[in-house]
Amino acid sequence: MKAKGFISQKDVKGLLSGYFEAVKRAERTGRSVRLTVEVDPAPKGQRIAVEEVLDHPELDHALAAARLSGLVASRRYPQRPDMAVG
Repeated sequence: MKAKGFISQKDVKGLLSGYFEAVKRAERTGRSVRLTVEVDPAPKGQRIAVEEVLDHPELDHALAAARLSGLVASRRYPQRPDMAVG
């Protein structure tokens, strides 16, 4: 059993793998990329996303806000009685 507050070697390898994927993508495309790591306390709760940074800061900001809004909403749905599964 893993003690709380400690990460496993698998977690670290996954994080480094995501980082190297981002570096390779930036080199291959010649564009900046954004590496986003979301860590959830649930088992297997780490998610890594790599995406190209847009040339339009306003659009990039709007898309980031929309992703955050969707994430917040998705966290609320399971708490609503009409969204219960089962």
